[in-house]
Order: sequence, then C-alpha cells, then structure tokens
Amino acid sequence: MGHQTYLATDGGLGIKDDASTFHPGLEARPIQAIAAGKDGTLWEGRNGDTLVHLDPASGRRREWVMAPMSSIQPQPDGTVWVSTGRGLYRVEDHEGAPSQPALSSPADLSITDMAVDSDGTVWLTGNGCLWRRRPDGTRSEEHTSELQS
Repeated sequence: MGHQTYLATDGGLGIKDDASTFHPGLEARPIQAIAAGKDGTLWEGRNGDTLVHLDPASGRRREWVMAPMSSIQPQPDGTVWVSTGRGLYRVEDHEGAPSQPALSSPADLSITDMAVDSDGTVWLTGNGCLWRRRPDGTRSEEHTSELQS
C-alpha cells in the first residue's frame, strides 16, 4: 500500500490514498482533533470526550474517556499532550491512561489552542489567557489585557 493521508471529518476518520480516492469515515463519529505520532500511530479526539489511539498497521486501538478536546500534540519522545476544557493532560505510556491534569483550568475556562516548542514548553490559550507549562512542571498565566499593554 502506498502513501495515505488521514483526514478528520464530521463523518469520522477518512483516508485519501495515492490514487486520490477518498474513503469516507471509518466510524461515523465526528473528530475534534487529530495528530500522527512519529511511530505512525494516530491520535484522535472524538466528538464528546473520547481520546483514541489507533495503530493503522496492526488495527490495535485504545480509548480513554476524558473531556472535550481542542488539540493533540505527540512529541518526539513519545509523550502526547492533550488539551481539554478541563486542562492539559499528558500520556506518557501508550498502554496507560492519561495523567491527571498536568495543568488544570477553572471550570469556566476552556483551552482552545495549544503549541509545544522545541524545549518542551507547552503553550495554551483560552478565554483571554495564555498559559505556559515548562518541562520542569512550573507554570505561568498571563491575561490578554496585560499582554496588550
């Protein structure tokens, strides 16, 4: 089998192959976030609150119930960061469940975007705030009004 592109759609996970054929959703559940790991596995944040880890080569699949997800960021060391409405979660062992929140957010604050820089610092945004979680676990929070002054 040649090159495949995975697409997150309202109808589930779609696959586009070398022949430019689109194979619609493998499951009819909308995907909110998707990312590929360096090992070729896929991470999906399903509509609602399900994190799915899928190995297309073997068909192996693991699922965890979490919170609605906005972003998934696999890292070169195998760690996977997942941002949710309840905070930032870390999956270090693909066999184990995601950690308790590495960075919690108040109930009225929803994480909307995430980026991880080259030193492993995780940056999060949501509801007018910018959070930073450093690799050593220390964190900071800035409010948009302060950043604009």
